[in-house]
Amino acid sequence: MKFSALLVLGLGVLIIYPVLTQAQITWDDASNIAPGAPITASGILEIRDAVADIKEEIDTGLVGAWNLGSGNSIYYNNGKVGIGKTNPAVSLDITGQVRTTSDIEAGNGSGSVALTVNDGKGNANVTWNHKGGVPDANGNAARIEVNTDSANNAAMYFELGSGVTAGQDVNLNSIMTLKADGKVGIGTTKPNAVLQIEATTNSNLLLSGGTKDLTVPNGEVLQVGHLNTSNNAFTERLRVAVNGNLGIGTTNPSQKLDVN
Repeated sequence: MKFSALLVLGLGVLIIYPVLTQAQITWDDASNIAPGAPITASGILEIRDAVADIKEEIDTGLVGAWNLGSGNSIYYNNGKVGIGKTNPAVSLDITGQVRTTSDIEAGNGSGSVALTVNDGKGNANVTWNHKGGVPDANGNAARIEVNTDSANNAAMYFELGSGVTAGQDVNLNSIMTLKADGKVGIGTTKPNAVLQIEATTNSNLLLSGGTKDLTVPNGEVLQVGHLNTSNNAFTERLRVAVNGNLGIGTTNPSQKLDVN
């Protein structure tokens, strides 16, 4: 409905002021339209004003809480917003799932940023650049996955992929895995030792820069060998005794160099 002047409703009068700086709807008989009652319409209710821009507010009291900004933006003046809950504890408190097709940005300024997942009991999963997803640009892809769905699968995975193509599925390779039992795997997602390094070609361990000593605590044993996957036992070929004697073909060298 469009009004430009005066409209009489029964014994009451609905007056539109088109020349004021802010559009108003008033009535002169409270018996016809109760003060504070909402105005509803099944079609379009248009209020024209002499000024170019009209600021509209949805009032929750004497001061507007929600405001329409420039373009299609809407902002909240003060307080907390709850979706699915009546007592929001933070600026935006949501009960239920949240889905977005674009980016979520946190901490676009100074200060620290915390990401807390499942602060109570139950399962928690955090994934960036999900494995098997479709990238929107060519180049490299990476993700960090935190999985605590069970005691066996609880781990943190660091995964990378290179040469990905925008619009095509991409599978990332696990570079490093941190298990719940404290084991770290590089090149493997199932480390069997505190640190296990695995590769399809050469699994090199390089110590460089500054002190390069590999120290074994007193009373401990340094073992260097090969993982034997067959039923055949290893045969000892060389031994360095605690007194400094070196034995080749003997397990009890009696000389500095004892060859059997």
